[in-house]
Formats: sequence, structure tokens, C-alpha cells
Amino acid sequence: METQDQETQKNKNYPQVIAKALLKIILGLFILVLVLVGGLMLALRFPSVQTKVAQKAASILSETIHHQVTVGSVDIEFFDSVILHDVRVLDRQKKTLFYVGTLDADISMFSILNPQRREVQLWPGSKKLVLFKNAHPNRLYISSLTLTNPEANLIQYKGSDSLNMSSFIKSLSNLITKDTAKQSAPFDFKIDQIVLKNGLFTYHNYNLPRTDYGLDYKHMDLENINGSFSGIQIVGDTIHALVTSLTTKDRRSGTYLKDLDTRMTYAPTFWEWDKLNLRVNGSHLAKYVRFDYQRFGNFVDFNDSVKVTANFDSTYVTTDDIGLFAPVLKDWNEKVLLSGQVKGYVNQFQAKNVDIRYGQNTHITGDISADGLPDFKNAFVDLHLGPSSINARDLRKYIPKKPYDIAARAGTIKLAGEFTGFYNDFVANGNFNTALGKFVTDINLKFNKDDAEHASYRGYLQTGGFDVGGLIGDRSVIKTVAMNGRVQGSGFTLETAHLNLDATINAINLNNYNYRNIVVDGALSKQLFKGDFTIKDPNLAVAATGTINLQNNQQIFDLDSHITKIDLRALGFTNQNVVLTTDADVNFNGLKLDAIHGTAVFKNSVLRYDGKEVKVDSVSIVSHFHDGIRELHIGSEVLALTAGGNFQYTTLFNDLKTLYREYELNFRNDPVALANYYRQKKSVPPAQYEVDLDVRLRHFNPVLHAFAPDISISDFSNLEGTFRNGPTAILSLVGDVDTVLVGENAFYQNNIEFTSSKLWNSPDVLANAVVTSERQLLQGAGNTNNLYVEAVWNERRINFSSNIAQTGTTNRANISGDVSFERNDVKVVFNRSNINLLDKQWNISPNNTIIFNRNGIRFDNVTVSYGPQSVNLFGMISRNPQDQLNVQITNFRLENLNPLLPTKLDGRLTGELLLRDVYNQPGLSTTMQVDSFMMDDIYIGNIAGVSAWDNTKKYLDVNLGISRGAQKVLNLTGTYTPSAPTNELDLLAVMDDAQLKLVEPLLKTIMSDLGGTMDGRVRISGKLSGPILKGSVLVSEGSFVFNYLKTRYTFADRVYFSENDISFRNIRLRDIYNNTAILNGGIFHDGFQNMVLDLKARFTQFMVLNTTKNDNPMYYGTAFATGTATAFGAPSNLTVDITARSEDNTNISIPLDNQAALQRQNFITFVNHNVTDSTGTATPIEPKKVDLSGIRLNFDFDINENAYLELIFDERTGDIIRGRGRGNIKMTIDTRGEFAMFGSYEIVQGRYNFTMLGLVNKEFNVRPGGTVTWNGDPLEGILDITATYTQRVSLQPILGQEAQQTVRYPVTAVMDLDGPLTTPQVRLNLEFNDLPGTLETLLSGYLSDIRNDEQELNRQVFSLLAFKRLSAKDEFQIGTADIGSSVGELFSNQLSYWLSQIDTNLEVDIGVSGSQNQVLDDVQLRLSYTLLEGRLKITREGNFNNNNANRPGGNRSTAAGDWALEYYLSKNGQLRLRATYETTPRDFEAVSTTSRQTISVLHQANFDRFGELFRRKRLSRRAQRAQERETPVITDDDITPRPVVPPPVKQ
Repeated sequence: METQDQETQKNKNYPQVIAKALLKIILGLFILVLVLVGGLMLALRFPSVQTKVAQKAASILSETIHHQVTVGSVDIEFFDSVILHDVRVLDRQKKTLFYVGTLDADISMFSILNPQRREVQLWPGSKKLVLFKNAHPNRLYISSLTLTNPEANLIQYKGSDSLNMSSFIKSLSNLITKDTAKQSAPFDFKIDQIVLKNGLFTYHNYNLPRTDYGLDYKHMDLENINGSFSGIQIVGDTIHALVTSLTTKDRRSGTYLKDLDTRMTYAPTFWEWDKLNLRVNGSHLAKYVRFDYQRFGNFVDFNDSVKVTANFDSTYVTTDDIGLFAPVLKDWNEKVLLSGQVKGYVNQFQAKNVDIRYGQNTHITGDISADGLPDFKNAFVDLHLGPSSINARDLRKYIPKKPYDIAARAGTIKLAGEFTGFYNDFVANGNFNTALGKFVTDINLKFNKDDAEHASYRGYLQTGGFDVGGLIGDRSVIKTVAMNGRVQGSGFTLETAHLNLDATINAINLNNYNYRNIVVDGALSKQLFKGDFTIKDPNLAVAATGTINLQNNQQIFDLDSHITKIDLRALGFTNQNVVLTTDADVNFNGLKLDAIHGTAVFKNSVLRYDGKEVKVDSVSIVSHFHDGIRELHIGSEVLALTAGGNFQYTTLFNDLKTLYREYELNFRNDPVALANYYRQKKSVPPAQYEVDLDVRLRHFNPVLHAFAPDISISDFSNLEGTFRNGPTAILSLVGDVDTVLVGENAFYQNNIEFTSSKLWNSPDVLANAVVTSERQLLQGAGNTNNLYVEAVWNERRINFSSNIAQTGTTNRANISGDVSFERNDVKVVFNRSNINLLDKQWNISPNNTIIFNRNGIRFDNVTVSYGPQSVNLFGMISRNPQDQLNVQITNFRLENLNPLLPTKLDGRLTGELLLRDVYNQPGLSTTMQVDSFMMDDIYIGNIAGVSAWDNTKKYLDVNLGISRGAQKVLNLTGTYTPSAPTNELDLLAVMDDAQLKLVEPLLKTIMSDLGGTMDGRVRISGKLSGPILKGSVLVSEGSFVFNYLKTRYTFADRVYFSENDISFRNIRLRDIYNNTAILNGGIFHDGFQNMVLDLKARFTQFMVLNTTKNDNPMYYGTAFATGTATAFGAPSNLTVDITARSEDNTNISIPLDNQAALQRQNFITFVNHNVTDSTGTATPIEPKKVDLSGIRLNFDFDINENAYLELIFDERTGDIIRGRGRGNIKMTIDTRGEFAMFGSYEIVQGRYNFTMLGLVNKEFNVRPGGTVTWNGDPLEGILDITATYTQRVSLQPILGQEAQQTVRYPVTAVMDLDGPLTTPQVRLNLEFNDLPGTLETLLSGYLSDIRNDEQELNRQVFSLLAFKRLSAKDEFQIGTADIGSSVGELFSNQLSYWLSQIDTNLEVDIGVSGSQNQVLDDVQLRLSYTLLEGRLKITREGNFNNNNANRPGGNRSTAAGDWALEYYLSKNGQLRLRATYETTPRDFEAVSTTSRQTISVLHQANFDRFGELFRRKRLSRRAQRAQERETPVITDDDITPRPVVPPPVKQ
């Protein structure tokens, strides 16, 4: 008996055993047949004999091997071929073991004997004799063996442990008896080719059940076996063969081997397929495959028992085919195209250089190792990928739904990198390029198999513009993200997320804005976020820290942030240019609106919009809800809001929307819509609640302008109201707004009241609204007052009434009526109303009606009339071409429009307008006649015209004329075509002595008050909104005022009109003194829009400025100059350059007190009743000034002594420096209205009116040589002047009894002003002149003392100016005499000031001192008068002592005083002639009075170095030549004889 191991070993080698058995059977049969027929060669050549012999041999063989063997027939061609038919071998169960229908063997070599050859030579020279001995059969070569209908049935019967073939193989040993003592030569057997035709192979192990699906290795039925085996070699237990075109099909599984071509090697432990070309069902394997196993039966457990070594090229495999071997894949219905080298088991393999294509877009390249396949969900995969791509749609059946939904949105993912792990737990380190963007990861991601929401992740992530919104399927909030950072956590929802994030977000698109430069460092755990983040976006800069707690259904936010910048327009929150900076501290609960309660504080807020900046120090928001009562408080400088009541935010907002919707339905008055709405509305009203509202609009305009830039309201406006809802909705509001600005319209002292009541389930409304305004400023209507508008809405009718009056006139309007909402109609009826214009009572006719409906608008008897004047509307505007609207105007006086127009008009208008078919083919015709048309009291003429619409040609035919008397001064004819793309107008204007005033509306931004007449022809084309004029007109006696300089000029010349400009060619302008200028250039325009000036002028002694302080408070006066001027730019951005030297009669004032605060006397409070608020509007109506906004004025003046200049420090107190001098001053005003000065001005002759504390008002003489220098801001000019004031006083207080009390000596107060104009450094000094020699010695010591004691010096100067006396040292007591002197001084100051106002050339100084009877004795009088334009000055100075003979010098001659005459020999004052007549005694010790006369010539020269005195003349000539070069060349044509010079401007 064989052992079990031996049996197992045999089972292992069944295929080999089977092959050998077949070969032995075949060999045995051949040997048997050959032996039997060998001796009967002749007989056996007959097939019947051969068959009998074979059958007999088969019978003997059956008895020998105990298996029945039968042969149907035999046909042998000796040494050529053998054909057997119906060869069958039965097993011991009498079932077919082997069967061959036809066996056809082609024998290529057959040798029964193998004798030993020996050659013997019988005699010399004879041929050798070949002898044989020991002959045996040992060789059989078959070139081709064809088996037709072969059959092999291997069966392991139930209960048996071996195959049916086992006993057959054992029985074959009975055929051969081996002689072990004698070694025989091996039998040489070879088959070149085996061909199988229609074969059948079955294998059944009935000890095991059949499988449900796939190829059953224990129960196989391979039928239709066809193929060719060549190159067959059997080496030991190994078979080598070349398989060609092998096909078969498993009957039960349907596995169809379509083709097999390979170099096959089969051994008991491996099966190799080289040069493989295998096609099974829908799969194709190519190149090389090797299966290693322990036994052939391992194929039953192929996935983990058969090791595969393969090299695939252009191979494709379907999952259905693999499913025949691995049933887990049977329903996948997929196809994989692959190449590469694979080694390992299906459940554990490695692949190199893999190239796999799967589905539509999945392509994997690289190296792969996997452990656990084909169970994909539990397989561990290690991928080292080259450039690859994956599409989730290809892997849909392997991925859970939620992860698939996310992955599918990424489209085809192009990737490269390393991926290790399970499908739900993997580490990804690679580069990804998806349809949503690119990202780089080094991250571990774990999906919960049962709940993908609890996935965990950890690692590094970098994205470049990745579309996160597309990935999560919602782009409404978030779109792309570009970031890099580290993340660790789990979960994808707030409820499940545990997250630590340390990342830099380079860009994230939220709400359609791409936020950049965000750094986040925080943690989210169980709905609690805590961390920091910063944003450094160009439009949002934020640094924030805090916590957000959403645990246990809470929503607690505690955040502290610093917002450096948030640009609301750039971020898409508003259309306005609003930028906010703030510090925010928020601490509140709740995410839903009704649940929010807490506080929010915003500090240091700055709101910037449209170039403006508003600072809000603090904004606080507090929301509370307790005991069913909700309170909301908002506090800031902008507004203070308080709302309270038993309400919910969402309910309140929804109810207000509902109320608005129901009001809207009432206005539409659609019965069907109303019925449907209230039918669907809930019949049960909501629970009743109430809201009280109190709003204080403190400084609300910055916020208001963000939404309505044209509307402004005054600060501290109030709004109060309540809203109660329930069965009845009641809304009431009361507002108090001091000022409202709407565009250029202003409303003052305004009150608003509104009350509305409406039932819950009824359309009926009862409402009342009242608006009042005490005063208005309306564009085109001027000042009005007492505006009152009231409307009462009751059910389907609104009754309204209104009143308004024009300030300062009797013009007023009282209009009332009602609006009724009828079925399909809205009817407006004006009740008894009247309009009072210019004391004329205009009435609206009774029974008037305006009806609005779907068909159109009907006017019935709508007439406004006053006496014979009337305006009447009747007819209809509709889509019916037969309907028409008729507007008739009868005897209407144009003066009625003057309150609404800037230009004064007059004349009587009569006309008619017919309008029809507005919506389809409009028809329009007009007739008009104006009798005695006047503009600004200038008679223009009579106007008559007609126009008619030509529907065929689509234009309006115009014929308009102006005539004066019998002469037609203007005729305008042509057409107006609205539909024309370019030239809407085609008109010709012919002028014959037409008034120039007609074109003033076109030029009003530049010129005004036009006068004169025009003659010429002008063609008008272009658009109505921008006409084009071509032609020229001759202007006679033309005049205009240049708005910016307020100068009037006259001219008479031709003006040329071209397509885009009005040009002037050498036009001679004359000022009011007949001085001339030559003007060239033009006014360029685009249809008289966007005007641009380009003017150049040269002038001689021409008036270039004629403004007052009301016109231009920055500088004003009258200026005459010689030089050049240009004006270039649009009126809103105009640059005017004037380069000139001053001429006679120039008088310019420069106020320096416009921006200075009047706070010298800080103990006095100045109350300004015209305080402006944020509306920028003051109550009083200011006089019209020159609008310098948008204009850049550049004046380059070379000023000489013929110009008079005033620097006004304080006009109210008379603190002014005035005089004449020389220098070069540049004055500029930029487009924002900023005034600047540059240059230096040297004073030659001047006065400084010094005021102090309201007690001192002294006029100082400015010593020549003082300078004022500017380098920008006029208020920051540098002053360097010395001013003196001389007063005769007694020296006894400082010298004692040596100086007589009654004798007065001239003492001069010297004031040096050095430094900024508004705050110069003041140094004081005293000078004593013309003293007798006896006092000079005494005085020198005193002077030495006070000059070392600045406080004492200043005290003496103040005493001299205030009290007209000197004070004893260290004593400053004010006695009765001092009080009298002070009062007298104050009186004399004011009297001197009033007298000086009579004539600016007259200077009066009255001094009163002393007390009681000495007052009249001490009256000091100083008179000074300037002649010859300031070059001659006569001065009288002295006192009146009432002819007191007891006083020294007290005779009558002293009353004459001292006289001085000073004349400027040169205009600059450097050379002067001075003559004096003095009666004041110079010898103050003498009792008698003597007079003295002097004549002197003075020359003044300023120098910095002593040597300049000797070079002065030469330098002066150079300066003179330079001045000549800078002076414009004036031709002879430009110079006209000067008229009589007007009187000099009084100073």
C-alpha cells in the first residue's frame, strides 16, 4: 500500500502523470501492434486484418491492466502513418476514462532494431562486409499526431480519495517487466506536433460541492478544445511546449479561451507562459506570466495561493473576467488597461513601472504595492506615482457617497507623489492639479467607514487659488483659497470638528472679494474656537483675538479686534467710497437675530468717504432681553438710538415688510390682487406687541452721505415713534429736523408727523402725514417760507393740502385736492387752490381732473389762470393715435418766471402745443409769440415762431424770428431730428443787429452782463444737448464782465464760431478808463459743454482787478498793470497767469485775519449765532462772491511805489500796515481755493496802525527799508520792520526836578517787529530827540539803566502810548489825573479814528492829557494830509495851551505848532526834500518862544555791507536793464493816448 504522502505527491503530479500515461499507452499500443504484425507483414497490410489484430491485442491489454480497452479500427501504413479509430479506455466504474475518435500519427522515423554495426574485410582489396549483432527496438519519431474528438475524464468518486486514473496508471506497470540486472539503452521517442480537434476535458471531485459562480477548479468541463502543441519536450517531470491557437470553453462558467499563443513550460510547482498572447472573454494578457504554486489545486484559492510574476505590455483586463477567478469583482463591470512588471499574490503584490488606465480619466503611473486586494476597502496600498490622473467618477463604486460627492466636484485630478494607506486612512504627499485648482499636501486623512463626517486629518497643506466653494458645492459665500500651513483635527462640521490650524492664507475669496495675507493660529474643539488671526489685505487690515463658543446650543462671541482699515466699497458692502478704521470689542450671545444679547463697543473709529474724514470716538451697542422686554441701545457721536418693547427682531422686520406690501397693494388698487392676497393671509392676527423708538441724530451726515450723497440734515435732529401690532397695526413717527439739504435745495426748521392705522385682515387704511418747514431755499425759486404739506389717507382716498410762500414777496401758493383710488383708475382732483405771483392771484379752475389708468393719462379742464393770462391742459396721453394733449398758453407774462430764474425776463407769451401718439408715432406742433421780449431790462424784440413734427421724415420743422419794429434782427430756421445719430440740429441763424445778450446763457460760467449787438450768419448743427456753431458775427458796442476778476471790458470786433470753439483774433479790449489790451485765443467746447479757455492778452496800464472783500476775501482791490495774461483750462480747472508790473492807482488789500482766531481778549466771549453744523449751512444768506473753487490764479506782480498795499491784521480793531514800496510778489490760488504768497516787499513809505486791548490805537510811522517776506501761507509771512511813534511829554517823572513839569519834549516809542506776521517778536525802545544839552547828561544815565531793564523799558513805552506820559521808576500808580488821561486818550483815539475815515489821505491824531483845568491846556493835535498820489505830505503837530502866559512859551505863536512838508523827489522815496517850520522852543530853558525854519535833502540807501554804498549806482543800472528785459514790449498800435487820469484812489 502506498502511504498517504506518496498519494499526495502523486496527486501533485497528476498532469504530468496523465501526460506520461498517455504517451505510454500510445507507445504500448504501437509496440503491441508492431510486434503482432511484425511477422505477419503481408497479412497486416490489410486494414481488416490490422483491425482484428488490434482488437485482439486490446482484449489482451484489457485483461492485463484490468481496464477495458477497445479499438474501433486500425489503418497502418508501415513506416509512414498509423490511424486508429474509436480508441476508448474505461475506468473501473465502466465510465470513459480516455477516448480518441481518430488518432492519426505521421511517423517520421521508426527503428525496431538497433544492431551493433561491424565491418569485416574478407580478403585484401575486397569490399568490407557489414555485420549486425545485438539488435533491439529503441527509436520512434512522430512528426504529427492529430487527435480528433479526444476526451479525458478525470473523476474522483464520492468516498474515494484518488482519481479514477490512479488505478489505470498502476495497472500499466503490468505491461513491462524490467530486467534490473541489465541496463538497457533509453528509448528515443519524440513527437514534433500534437493537434487537438474538438477535444473535451472534464475534471470532477464529487467529494466537494459545486461553486455558485466563476471557474470551479473541482468541477470543470472544458469543451471544444482546439489547438496545436509543438516543440514538445518532456524533461523529467517538466513539459515544454509551444502552444498555438489554443481555444476552449468551460461549459458551466462560460469562461471562453478565445486564443492562447505562448511558449509554455509546465512543472508540478510552476506554470510559465512566455511570449504570451492570451485572450479570455474580454481580456487580453500579453508578454509574460508565471504562476508559482505548491500544487495545481492551489488555483482554487488563486488570490492568496498562486504567486504571479508578470510583465505586461498593452494588456487589458475586465473585472468580469477576473471575477471568474475572484468572485468579489464579478459585478464591477470595469476594464483596466495596464503595463508594467508585477510580482506577488493578488492579495499582496508589488508592481514596477506601472501604467494603468481605468475608466474614462483615471491613469496611474509609477510603482505600486498592495496588501489585501481584491477587498478594496481593506486593502493597504503604497503608491509612488509619476504623472497620473484620477477621476472620482471612475471610482464611484468604491467610495462612500459623501466623500464621493466632494471628490467628484474636483473633476479629473492630475497628481504626482506618494500615497500610502487604506482608502479611508492614507497619507498623501503629492502635487495635485484639479478642475478646482492646485494644491500640495503632506497630510494624513482618515475616513470613518460608517460616518465620513468624523474624518480626521493632520499634516501640511498648500493651495494655489483652490476653489473650496466648488468643492463643498456652495460658492455663495466662499470661492477660492490660496494658503499654506499645518492643520490637525477631525470632522467637517462645527458639531464634529476638532481642529488646530496654523496657517497663512495668501488669498481667500469671500462674498466675491479676494482677501489676502491672512494669518490664523487657533483651535476649534467641540464648537469652541479660540485663537488669533490677522489680515493684511490692501482693503482690510485686522488683528483679532478671542473665543467663539457654540457648545451646548450656546453662541457666545468674545472678540477683541483692531481694524486698521476696512474699505467697504472695495469689499463690496457699499457702492460708496467708505473706509473705516476702528477698535472693536464684542461680547454677545446668540447667532440668530432674536437670540442676540450682549454688548459691542467700537472705539477710535474713523470713517472716510469721498475724500472726507469723519472721526467717531466711540460707538456702543447694547442689546438686552429680560422679563419679556427687549431693549436696544446704540450710542455714538453719530446717533443715539433707543428701542424697547415686547418684540422680536425678526417679527418686527417681517411685520414692517408686510405693512409696506399692503400699502403698495392699496396704491396699485388691483381688486383681484387685493382679494387674492387677503384670502391667503392668515385670519388670526399675531400676538400683540409694541415698540418704542427714540432716535437722536447727532452727527448723522457722514452715514447718510454713504447712501444718499445729495441729502444732508442738521445735527441733533430728533425722531420718535411707536409701532404697535396685533389686530390693528399702528405706526406713528414724529421728527424734528432743523435743516435738510436736498441737492441745491435747503429746508429749515422742519417738522414731520406721520400716523398710520390698519386692520389686520382688511385693506382699509387710515393715515395722516404732515410736513412743515419754516424757511426754504429752492433752486430756481429762491427763498421761500412756511411750507406746509398735509395728506390724509382714508380707505381709498388721500386728501392733500399744501402752502408755500416766497420770502420778501407776495408770491405764494395754496394747493389742495384729493387722490382717489378707484377701480382701474387713480384720480387726482385739485380743489379750490390759488397761486399768488407778483400780487396776481392765479387760480386752478374747478371741476378739473387728472386720471391715471392703464390706457394713459387724461387731463380734463386743468387750467391755471389770472385775468387774461392762462395755462390750460386738456386731452389725453395714450397709445391711441387719435388721442392728443393740448396745452394752451394765453397772454402769459414772462415776468412771472423771474422769481425762478437767474435772468430777469419780460414779455407776453401766447402759444399752443399739440401732442399725440407719444408711444408709437409721436406728433408735435407748436405756435409761439412773445411780444416785447426783454432780458435784464434790455429790449430784445418780438419773438414769433412755429414748429411742426413731420412724422414721415421724423424731424421737427422750426421757424423762429426776432424783430424790432419793422426790422427782423434774428431769424432761425431749420429742422430738429431727435433720431439722427450725430446732427440732430440743422438750423441757420441770421442776425441783423441782434442783442449780444442772447448768448449770455451759453457763456454764463465765464462772462456775465453782456451787452451790445451782433450781425452775421451762424449755422447750427450737432445735438440739442451739444450744438455746433459755424460762422462769424460782428459785435458792435460789445461789453461784458469777466467773472473771476470783476472787471468790465468793452470791444467791437468780429467773433468767429467753428465746430468746437469761439475764437478771438487780435480783439482790442478796453477797460472802463479806456485803457487797452489785445486779446487772442478762444473758448473751446464740446457742444457748449466741457468748456476750455485758451486766451492770451497783452495790456498796458490796464485794469486787471476790480474786486471787493465780498467778492474775494483773500485779496481784493483795484489793480492797473502792464504785462501779459493767459487763461487756460476748463472753468472747473482754470489756470489764470498774470505777469505784470503795477501802474498808478493800484490799491490792493490782503486780509490776514480771515483765519485767525479773535482771542486776544480771552476774557470776552464772542457768540456766533451763525454756527454751521455738518450740513455746512449757516442761517443768514451771504452775499454772492466770486467762486474760486476749481480755479488756479497765479499773479506775478512787480510792485513799485505807485501801488498802494494794505496788510490787514485785524480789520475790526484797525490793526493795519499800509503804504507804498517795491518788490516782486507772486500770489496763487489753487483749485481748492488755497491762497499762497511768495516774494519780498520792501516798504518805502508806510504806516502801522497799532492797537492793543482796546485802549491803545496809535499810528506808527514805518521806517523805510522794512520788509515783509512770504514763502507760501500768507499768515506765515516774515515781518521785519521798525515803526516809530513820537509824543511830547514831560521828563520830570524820570529826571526829577531838573526837568520842568510844564515843558514837553519829543519822545519816540520805537517798535521792532521781527518774525511771523501773526506772532512777531516785538522789541520796544525809547528815543529822545532835540533835548537841551543840560538834560542830555542826566538822561544818559537813565537810558543806560532802562536798556538793561527790559521790564522797566516796556513799562515806560506802555505808559507813553496809553497815558501819554512817562512814569517814575518803580511806580505805576494810576491817580485821578491818569484816569482822566486814560479816558481822554480812549476818547481821542476813537475821535482820531473817526476823523480819519472821512478821507483816507487825512490822518488825525488828538491827544488829551492832564486833569481839571489843565485838560484844555494839554490838548495835542497832529494833522497830516497826503497829496500827489502820496508823494507830497503836509504835517502840523503841536498843542493848544489856551494862550496861558504863565507857562513857558505860552504865547500866541505856539498855537501854530510845528509844520513839515516832505516831498519824494524819486518815486521810490530814496531821495526826499524836507522843509520845516518849528515854533516849539528847542531851548527849553528859555522863557520866550522863537521860531525856526529848515530845508534839507535826504537820501536813504539800504545796504548789507559797507562796500555796497560805492557799487550801488552800477548795480542799480544792471537792475534797471534787467527790468527793461522783463517788461513786455508794447507796440505803437497797442498804445492809445491816456485819458484824463481819474482821481487817485483815496487812502
